[in-house]
Formats: sequence, structure tokens, C-alpha cells
Amino acid sequence: SPLLGGEKKKLFHSVVMKLLYLVKRIRPDMLVAVQYLTTKTQKPTEEDDKKLQRILKYLVGTRELTMFISANNPIVVNAFVDASHAAHKDMKGHTGGVTTLGTGGVHFKSAKQKLTAKSSTEAELIAVSDYVSTPMQLVEILKEVGYDARGVQLHQDNQSTMKLMIKGRPASDMTRHIKIR
Repeated sequence: SPLLGGEKKKLFHSVVMKLLYLVKRIRPDMLVAVQYLTTKTQKPTEEDDKKLQRILKYLVGTRELTMFISANNPIVVNAFVDASHAAHKDMKGHTGGVTTLGTGGVHFKSAKQKLTAKSSTEAELIAVSDYVSTPMQLVEILKEVGYDARGVQLHQDNQSTMKLMIKGRPASDMTRHIKIR
């Protein structure tokens, strides 16, 4: 697809950054799509502009969409983490995560992984390692201000990653290099 130039390129960059501000605060349902467009701000194409227009139409069409937040008692911080292996052109994975206290998310993350994983298991382990510190800090903050916070429940869907985390050490020569994580 042809590259955008001049004013169109500047406008693309400006609108994507404004959307990023919006999705980080009140519209996490669009986080993955907008985060993807942030990777295109230096060399946006006409196809990227079409994707941006589609996001803007979705935003206008779902203007009344609201998010409800409530906490359970005692508070259990739930962390839902997932990853995609080799999702980017440079073969790096992508991490996604949501933290809840009951109903509705209180923290969201969608980011390209900084490391290149050799397998989906390793990509999932990188995702957990990168994400879980935020929910753990949230538990400490809640305790500090007087709430009965019972810790973090981690929700992970990769069986191999769960086995590695439960075992606490690499299971074979294939996973020996990820001991630090």
C-alpha cells in the first residue's frame, strides 16, 4: 500500500496518539487495535489509514458503551494474561492482560514483547513475567490503604506454561534457557 505523506501523515500520527490516550483511560476495548496503529505512525500507509477510519467509526457507533467496575469482598485481584507467539514482523510476541477486582477491568495492557520467544510456551511465560508485577503491586497498595486484599489469582491458558510455573524450574533441555523468567 502507498505511504501517506505530508499533512495526511501528520494527521494520522496525531489521531492515533489521541486515541491511545483515550483507550488507556476509558475505552480499553479498542486497546489492541490502537496499539497496533501506534507501530505504524512513522510510515503509515493508505491501508493503515483505512484501519484508523474503521476504528473511528466503531468509536462513534459505540459512544454510549459504558464500563462498570465493582470489587468483591474480600478483594481478590484477578490477572488474566495471554500472549501471541511471533505476532510481529520481527517475530516477537505480543502480550495482553487485564486486571480486575471483581467486575470490570482496572488495568489493561497490550504490548509487543521485548524478547523473541522460541515457542508459544515461552511467549506466554514472558507475558506472565512482564504483566504480573502490576497486579501484585495493586494488592500491596490495597493492603496499605486498609482493604482486605487476598492476593492475585493468575488466569493463564497455556498448559505447558502453567506446568513450568508450578514446577518452578525448567522441565527439560528445551526450556533450560528460560530459567530466569
